[in-house]
Amino acid sequence: MDILISNSQLVRCLGTGAISASDDSNRLLSFAPSAELLVRKALGAETFAYLKITNISQIAAMSTEKKALFDWVERAVAFYTYSFYLPFALGTEGDNGLQEVESDKTKPVRMGVLDKRLNATPELAAEALEEALRLLYEKVSIYTFWATSEAYGVVKSLFIRFGSDLGKFLPPSLGTYLFFGSIRQFLADAERDLAQPLLGLGLFNALKTKQLAGTLSVLETELLGYVCRFVAWAAYLEALDFLVVVVTSGGKIRVASEFDGINNRKAPTINDMADLKLSVERKRDEYRGALIGFLIENKTALPLWASGGGQVPGSSQPNFLKKYKRVMAM
Repeated sequence: MDILISNSQLVRCLGTGAISASDDSNRLLSFAPSAELLVRKALGAETFAYLKITNISQIAAMSTEKKALFDWVERAVAFYTYSFYLPFALGTEGDNGLQEVESDKTKPVRMGVLDKRLNATPELAAEALEEALRLLYEKVSIYTFWATSEAYGVVKSLFIRFGSDLGKFLPPSLGTYLFFGSIRQFLADAERDLAQPLLGLGLFNALKTKQLAGTLSVLETELLGYVCRFVAWAAYLEALDFLVVVVTSGGKIRVASEFDGINNRKAPTINDMADLKLSVERKRDEYRGALIGFLIENKTALPLWASGGGQVPGSSQPNFLKKYKRVMAM
């Protein structure tokens, strides 16, 4: 695979704090194809075809729009390259197996320091990837090659499309694209299985279309906020177990934990997880109730909900309440 970045670009993106400008960065470039493949999956092959250059001098001749996109993609590929390289950075294969390299003037970095870099590097890569995606999404009229790409279809398929957007509705996510990527499928499931039945297919699709076109009314914008908040917490609840427990490449399950060089951040106990899940479940139910209340309060102004799917025609009682025959006072 022809890689998008050269060794000089890698040095520029990572900065001399990560690798020295005098260092031989070619040792990192063997990991660049894997990094480029990861970024290509998110942005689409069309983006890489658009950005492809044959020599460094072409960068200076790029249009403003192309250069803006190139910078973010280049940064994402560079940091993912470094992230893939880091686990192999401390040792070399010798006659006696894997060995650390040490001299009179240098010694291997402490594991805690390495772990901090292992954690920070993917976050920086994901941040750059999100900025590239947002640029393509918000200026698709300029980047016309992206309008028909599968990658564009994936981004616009959700109400919540970026990590920074998720942070507005789910503060525990911290608005990071790395977290967003880990629960993206849960967001899609929550939209399909929970939000769509509440809204009805007609209103659900209308919100999607108007959000993409930027033609939401004030009321619809407020409604979308209720929907996104409910979907975010519902997805978080479903994803929670999988954020704590990971599956290894060998198919084994282990508890995820971090080491910061000082303290071992222990995974939550069973009781801790139960308390957390209960708290998240309450939030989900609270926001589901708020969404339902908003729909009922504004049913006159939301004819698509009042007449299609979300509510039975000719009745003031929505579909999802039909199974309850009576209200019991507690």
